[in-house]
Amino acid sequence: MKASRGNECTNRAVSIGRLRSVVPLWFAIFTIAALATGCSARPVNGDLLRGRSPTSATHAHRAERITDGVRAVAGDLWNSDLTSVIGAGGGVEWDLGSPRKIAAAWIQADDNDIYAVLASNDGRSWKTIWEAPSVAQPQLQVRYTRELDETVRYVRLEPRAGDGNYAVAEFALFDTAQAEIPPRFAERKGRPEADAELSEEAVALAIAGPLALVALWMAMRRAAPGEPRGTWQWLREPLVWTLLLSSALLAVTACRYRASYRYNTIDDAYISFQYAKNWIAGNGVVFNIGERVEGYTNFLWVAVLAPLWPLVGRDPVRFAEAAFLTTLALAFFGLIGVAIVARRVLTHRLSWTIAVLLVAFDDSYVSYAVFSLENHLLVVCMLAGLIASVYRFRRWELVLGVSLALVAMTRPDGVLWAASFFVTEALSAARAAKADRKALLGALARAAGTFVGCYGSYFAWRFAYYGYLFPNTFYLKVGDTFAGVQRGLDYVKAYVVERWAAPIAALTGLLRLREQWVQWLVLHALLHTAYVVYVGGDFYSGQRFLIALIPSLALLTAAGADWVQSRWSSLAPRVAVAGVALTLCLLLRWGTITSGPGVAEIRVWGDNVDTQVRLMRWMKGVARPEGSMVLGDIGGAGFFADLRVADVYGVIDPVVAHRKVAGFGTGKAGHEKVATASELLARNPTYIKLGFLPVSTVPPGYYLFNDLPPSVHYEGIFVRDDLEQGETLSTDALRLDRNALARWHKEGDAFDDALTGGNARNRPVVQFASGTLIDTFAARHGDEATGRLVSPPFTLRGDRLRLLVGGGRDPVRLRVSLVVDGATLFSETGTGFESLGRREWNIAPLRGKVATIEIVDDAKGNWGHLLVDEIYEWVGTPNDTGKL
Repeated sequence: MKASRGNECTNRAVSIGRLRSVVPLWFAIFTIAALATGCSARPVNGDLLRGRSPTSATHAHRAERITDGVRAVAGDLWNSDLTSVIGAGGGVEWDLGSPRKIAAAWIQADDNDIYAVLASNDGRSWKTIWEAPSVAQPQLQVRYTRELDETVRYVRLEPRAGDGNYAVAEFALFDTAQAEIPPRFAERKGRPEADAELSEEAVALAIAGPLALVALWMAMRRAAPGEPRGTWQWLREPLVWTLLLSSALLAVTACRYRASYRYNTIDDAYISFQYAKNWIAGNGVVFNIGERVEGYTNFLWVAVLAPLWPLVGRDPVRFAEAAFLTTLALAFFGLIGVAIVARRVLTHRLSWTIAVLLVAFDDSYVSYAVFSLENHLLVVCMLAGLIASVYRFRRWELVLGVSLALVAMTRPDGVLWAASFFVTEALSAARAAKADRKALLGALARAAGTFVGCYGSYFAWRFAYYGYLFPNTFYLKVGDTFAGVQRGLDYVKAYVVERWAAPIAALTGLLRLREQWVQWLVLHALLHTAYVVYVGGDFYSGQRFLIALIPSLALLTAAGADWVQSRWSSLAPRVAVAGVALTLCLLLRWGTITSGPGVAEIRVWGDNVDTQVRLMRWMKGVARPEGSMVLGDIGGAGFFADLRVADVYGVIDPVVAHRKVAGFGTGKAGHEKVATASELLARNPTYIKLGFLPVSTVPPGYYLFNDLPPSVHYEGIFVRDDLEQGETLSTDALRLDRNALARWHKEGDAFDDALTGGNARNRPVVQFASGTLIDTFAARHGDEATGRLVSPPFTLRGDRLRLLVGGGRDPVRLRVSLVVDGATLFSETGTGFESLGRREWNIAPLRGKVATIEIVDDAKGNWGHLLVDEIYEWVGTPNDTGKL
C-alpha cells in the first residue's frame, strides 16, 4: 500500500514536472510569434514602411495590406484582396520609430483620386509633403516622386479628392532619392474582396486544422514498451507538443487581432485601467478622484494591474501593452491548468489533448486575451482550485480555500464556483465510508474556513469602502428585478449557436457524473448559466460572461472521450474519438471566428474604438486642468485624458444605477438607465462629447470645436466658453446676407448659389449653422463645382477673428483664408463632416491693417465642398493658456 502510494506521488510529480518544464520553451515560441506578428520589419531596399504595421487606421479596411510587400498588376481591380479601401476623411498612419529622412515616395492606388502624404514629428502638427496626383489609366496605377527632402517620425497617407472610392495597394517611402523605383514587390492579380473575406476564415482553419490533426495523431500512438527515458524524454510527450502548438496558435492569433484592433482594447478594460491607475497613485480605488463608486466588477484584476502603472513609467500606451501581455500569459497558463487537471483525472493521453485543443480553438478565449479583461485571471484561479482538489497534496484544502476566495474576488459571481465545490464535496463526504467521512469533512471545514476568512475580509472592506452590498453595475444592469431574463436567454442561445457542437459534446461528461470533480463542473455550469440569464448577459460579442465555462466544457468533453476509450481499447474507437474531436475543434473554431469578437468587435468596431482612443490621447495635451466631460464611453476619457467624467450610462453614478425605468430589461444591457441632461449639465462639464446629449439641450455658453488633427477623424466636441470675456465687432464686409455677398468678388461656379440654409441639397444635413451660410456644394454641379470668393477689404480692429468652418478636408484646395498685403496669413479647411465648428485667428498684432477673406474651392469629387459661416471680429481677453 505504501509502495503504491509512493509510486502515485512519484508519477504525479513527474507529470507536473514535465508540464512545468515546457514553460521556458513556450516563452521562447511566444516571444518569436509576438515579434513576428506585432513588430515592424526593418527597411527593405531603403523602404521605410515595408512590413511595418500601421499605428492608426481610420475608415481604412485592412490597412496592413498597404505595406505588406505585395502589389497588384497594373490596371487591376481597385477593391480587391490586395487593397485597403479608405473612406472619405479616413487615413493611415505609421510611426517610423525615430526621425527619419524621406527623399522619395511610391504609391499604387486607384487612378482617379488624389492621395496626400503628411508628415509630423510630434504626432499632432502635420504638414503635406507630397500629393500623388490622379492619372488617366483606369483602376490601380502607380505614382512616385524623388523630390522630397524631409526628416520626420510620423507619416500619414490619406485621400484628398476623387470619386469617393479610394483604394491603395502598396505605399513605400525611401530615405534616398536614388532608391530603386519601382520597388521589388511581389506582384499578383487580386481577387474580389467578397471572396477574400471568406478566405480569411478559411486560412484560419487551414492553419489550425493541421495543428489539431498532428496533436491528435501523436496522442493516439501508444508508448512503445521499454521506451527509453531521459532528461529530454518530455519532448516525446504528445501533451507537451499539444501545449506548445496551441500556445503558438494563441500567441500568433492574439497578436494579429491586436494589430487589427489598432493596439487598442474595449472601453470596459480602460475603466479597470483607470481604477488601477488611481489606486497605485494613492487616490483610492476610484474612477473620479473623490467619488467612491464601484464601477468595476473585477477587484483582483484591478489589483494585479495596479503595480504595472509605475513599472511602465506611467505611460498609458505602455500600460495597455503590459496589460495585454499579462492577459496573454494568463491565457497560456489557462491551457497549462487544463492540461494539469486532465493529466490527473483522465486516463488516456488522447483525452488530455482533446481538453487542451478545445480551449485553444475557441476564438473568444483568444479574443478576450486581446481585450485585457479579467476573464483569463478568473479561469486561472478556477483551475488552481480544481488542481488542488483533484491532486489533494499536503495542505490542499488551504490552497483550495485561497483559490476559491481569489475567484470570488475576481468577479462577484465567482462565489458560485465556491458554492458548487462545497455542495458537491459535502455530498461526496456524505456518501463516503464512515472511516473516511471525518477526514473529508475536516478538510472541507478547513477549506471553507480559509475561504470565508479571505473573502470575508475583502467583502467587509468593500462594503465599508463603497457602502453597497453589490457593485454599482449590478444595480445598473439588474437591480431587484427579473426583467433581463429574456435577454439573458437570448445571450445563452447565441453562445450555443456559435459553439453548438461543444456544449452537446460536453454532455458526454455526464457518463462520469459519479466523480466529484465532474459534479463540481456540472453544478457550476448550471448555476453560472442561470446567473447569466438572470443578469441579462452583456452587449459585447463572444459572450464574455460565459468564457469561464470554456475549460469546464472542454474537460467534460474529454471525460466523455476518456470513458469511451476505457470501455473499448482497440484502435478503431481511438480513431473514432480522434475524428470526432478533430471535427469538433474545426466546428468550434469556425463558429467562434465567423461570428465572434474577431469579426463582430475587432473588424466592425476597430475604427470607432481607435478614434475614441486617439481623441482622448489628443485631449490629454490640450484639456484644461481639472477638466470634465459628458460622455458614455468613459474608460478612455479617464485613463488617457485624465478627465473627470460625467457618465451618461451610470456606470460610476449610483443615482442613475438605482433608478427605476420603464421597459427595463428589453434594451441594450447596461445602457437602459440614462442620466438626464439636467443631471449631467448640473456638473458644469468642460466638454460634452457629441451624441450623448441632444443638441437642443446644450445650453448657451458652449461652442462646437472641430479643429482636430487629421489623425483624429471626429466630428467635434462641445467646449464650455467660460474662460473668455469680450464682445463681437460689427464689420459690414463680413456679413453673409445676400446683399452683402453681392459685393464679394466671385470666380467660377461654386458660389452661384453659395448662400444657403444648408439643407436644400442632396447631402447630409448641415449641423450647427447659425442661419444662412456659404456652401460650395453647387445645386447644378454638386462637388464638381469650383471657384473663388473674395470679400471687400476691411480694417482689422479686434483681438481674434472667429468663423465657423465645415465640409471637406483639403488644406490646399478647400480653404478659407485671411489675406493681408497679398500674403495668406491664416487658413482653415473642413474636417470631412457636415458640421460647422469654431476656428479663430490671433489678429491682435495686425490691428489697423487692411485684409480680405478668401474662400477657395478647387476640389472635385466626393467631399469637394466647403462650409463657412459667421465670420466676425472679437475683442476681449482671449484664452492664451494653450488649453482647449
